[in-house]
Amino acid sequence: MSASSEKRRRQSEREQGLDKRQQARREAEEQARKSQRNWTVGGVLIAVLVVVILLLNSSLMYKLPAVTISDKTFSAAEVNYFYYNNYGPYLGTEYVTEAMTRYQALYEEAQNAGYTISEEGQAQIDENIESLHTAAEENKVSVKRLLTSNFGKGMTESIYRDLMTRMTIASEYAQQVQDSFEYTNEELTAYFDEHQADYQTYRYMFYQIAAETETTTDEAGQQVSVAIPESLEATAADAKAIAEQVTDEASFYEAVAAYQEGAAPTTANPTVAGSIPADYVEWVTDPARKAGDVTDIKGETASYVVMYLGTNDQHYPETANMRHILIKSVDVDGDGSYSAEEQEAAKARIEEIEAEWKAGPHTEEAFAALAEQYSEDEGSKSNGGLYENVVPKQMVTEFNEFCFTPGRKTGDTGIVQHTATSAQDYDGYHLIYFVSADGEDYSLTLAENTMRENAYREWETGILESYTQTTKLGMKFVGVM
Repeated sequence: MSASSEKRRRQSEREQGLDKRQQARREAEEQARKSQRNWTVGGVLIAVLVVVILLLNSSLMYKLPAVTISDKTFSAAEVNYFYYNNYGPYLGTEYVTEAMTRYQALYEEAQNAGYTISEEGQAQIDENIESLHTAAEENKVSVKRLLTSNFGKGMTESIYRDLMTRMTIASEYAQQVQDSFEYTNEELTAYFDEHQADYQTYRYMFYQIAAETETTTDEAGQQVSVAIPESLEATAADAKAIAEQVTDEASFYEAVAAYQEGAAPTTANPTVAGSIPADYVEWVTDPARKAGDVTDIKGETASYVVMYLGTNDQHYPETANMRHILIKSVDVDGDGSYSAEEQEAAKARIEEIEAEWKAGPHTEEAFAALAEQYSEDEGSKSNGGLYENVVPKQMVTEFNEFCFTPGRKTGDTGIVQHTATSAQDYDGYHLIYFVSADGEDYSLTLAENTMRENAYREWETGILESYTQTTKLGMKFVGVM
């Protein structure tokens, strides 16, 4: 090879080596640029994720529109107020928005009619706000923290007050509309006579003997509990044996107590046919049934002994309204009965309450306040011990005798004792304040209540027809604490 050729060869190798180094450098630089881009994109994604997490854990998302009803849009925080006030966790958002639609329609109707909140309604809202602040102070948390723990993020005191006000106005206006419907006695009588079967009530006693059950799958593939046949047959035999011993109410108690120590039959309050268990409703409502009739019945999962006591046709010439305070005797020794000492303790306490009432203004309002404070009757305590439209024999004997004593007048008070007749009964004393007697036949009161309710429902259905619901993005945050 000539010298010139050798020189050209070496020059070419140097150039190729340079190209490879340049190529390697270029590849390294490109890789570095790609890595930088990946780190940049990854950093942006992480930053976005952090922002999203922060937003989800803040109250901002709960300000998003969740539902529009007519022309009013509610945020997720506002919908959550209804959600947690209207059994949303159990019934779902669809039920909640339906309830909201009703309140919104009534609120707008009230506004159009110029209706303003009552003094009592406003006072109740102010009291609720005051209680909220007191609870927050006692628990050493902020008012906002207390609200969000109950209604979810985004709830504020101003939203809370506004929604309470809207709901109160809606409810008050609905009651005003319902009370506005008027009917003559002739119309009420005609309606009651036409629907008397719906109002007729039945009095009876029963004792249930439950059968053992087992879980199986029905035709629809659902798991259901069914009575074990042998066990159900055994309950039927026991019920028959008890029924054969029953001739009156006293013997019913004796037979049941002999069958199971401490057990007793249950006396059903006067109840309409639709509320009587299917297993024996046909027997109880048989037109040929007479007071004192007794039978044993085998049902689907239990057997029963039933005694028929009578029927109320609701034609009572007079009803009574009263307030009461109940103090129960305490079974200190736990033997299932009440000693004279235990009864005397309850009597002494009710007399103390009576003395407190008499030492004050001794008005109906003062009595109601004491009932809310002291009464042990959970069914009337929150309402100042008030019972209205009470018919004869609706209450226990002693209570009934006080209220329907001839000549009873407004403001009469008295203490009566009720002695327990079974382990399921209560023992104690009632302090009663007689409010008034209504001389109108009770059947007219029942008819009027139903007719007003029907008229109101028709009116409400009419106004709701023009209201629509449109869900928004914020609904995703409803029910999310």
